[in-house]
Amino acid sequence: MPFIKGEKFSRDSNGKYSDFVQLSFKLGIVNKVNAHNLPEGALLDAINVDIDNQGKVKRRKNYKKIISGNCNSLFSDSNGIGYMIKNNVLVKINQNFTTKVIENGFPPNTKLSYCEVNQEIYYSDSNNTTGKINKHGNYDKWSLDSPQMPPIVIQTQEDGGLKAGKYLVCYTYLYGTYETGCSQYNAFTVEKDGSSLFVECFPNSFSTNANIYITPINSEIAGLHSTGYTATISDTNSLKRNIKKEVATGFPALSNLSYSNGRIFGTRDNYIFWTLPLDYRQFEPAKNGLAVDTPILIFVSVQEGFWVVTQTSTYFLKGNDTESMVLELMLPYGAIKGTLFYDEDKKTVGWLSTNGYIVADGYGKIENLTSNTVDFPKNYINGAALFRKDNGIKQVIFSLVGEGQATSYETKEYRDNQYDIWFRMN
Repeated sequence: MPFIKGEKFSRDSNGKYSDFVQLSFKLGIVNKVNAHNLPEGALLDAINVDIDNQGKVKRRKNYKKIISGNCNSLFSDSNGIGYMIKNNVLVKINQNFTTKVIENGFPPNTKLSYCEVNQEIYYSDSNNTTGKINKHGNYDKWSLDSPQMPPIVIQTQEDGGLKAGKYLVCYTYLYGTYETGCSQYNAFTVEKDGSSLFVECFPNSFSTNANIYITPINSEIAGLHSTGYTATISDTNSLKRNIKKEVATGFPALSNLSYSNGRIFGTRDNYIFWTLPLDYRQFEPAKNGLAVDTPILIFVSVQEGFWVVTQTSTYFLKGNDTESMVLELMLPYGAIKGTLFYDEDKKTVGWLSTNGYIVADGYGKIENLTSNTVDFPKNYINGAALFRKDNGIKQVIFSLVGEGQATSYETKEYRDNQYDIWFRMN
């Protein structure tokens, strides 16, 4: 029986349909051989059925719609709480399948990536959207920009204690207790002894205040003078601490968010970026990034590094120290975007490549489980993945979108002795 459909089960002695086909198909689908050479335990095709660990075939359960609307970007946090975009609004999915609004006003077709850190969920797309769901389940701003313009500095006629010479003046934004990197310096030359400087900052619509910094005369190390958007500086004798961050700015909107070793990582086109250590709001553009050959489709952190899959290649970015990471080529082909999944039990990840079904561990080991058995179509460019467990069977459901000639809708079952894989092909 090389081909099975879920509605073609045999009847028992009482004329009822049996739930199980009493045959064993432990190999799942094998379509790289002729039908007459099909090995024992293999199928040419399997539609709308489940195959258990003993190779028995059972009719797949039906499903029903629970939420209506234009929905995408589904995510579940560590507590099993779901989030998604519904009709251009980010919502939380309650246990009774009602929804609570988190943030409004997403552009049409926005696709979010999520990253959970310390019970807070950071999210972003690859255009201009960033945000955070805080511990109370409410929206919070994530990426915080540093000042873009240097401060205005004017020498006043008031009596002061500044001596003639060069001073560097800058400022940072405060968002509550959080302080950003600093603005560009205004290099100001005081013409005569006994002068004062009036400093004015450019406010930001999200900032709550500013810290103003100045260097001692002819120095390059600035100290904190005062807090506020304006200040009159008459001396530099009582400066406080130095600037914490000089060249940091807001973390950009990215795809493929992932957390590792005190930083959040993400990708845009063929670049990988990461935040400052234990500071997820900002990064240093000149230091916190690297590039690969072609646009990155899948990026995920694991125990000893990152899996990086582009349009043409699969890499392991080895190491957790951003100063010494090494990029190693693992496979000479790429992935189908959006098909990443996680198996928390085995501490592995997987995705659908252009050459078959991939499983990879956290230490640089990778395997294509269907390269010798399944001839997979090459015209799929995008998709989604869902990993689930049902009655002891692990299943990964891929929903795929192709280009070129349209294919019929099918659900296929592939056995690899680890997972059942459904391919939803549109």
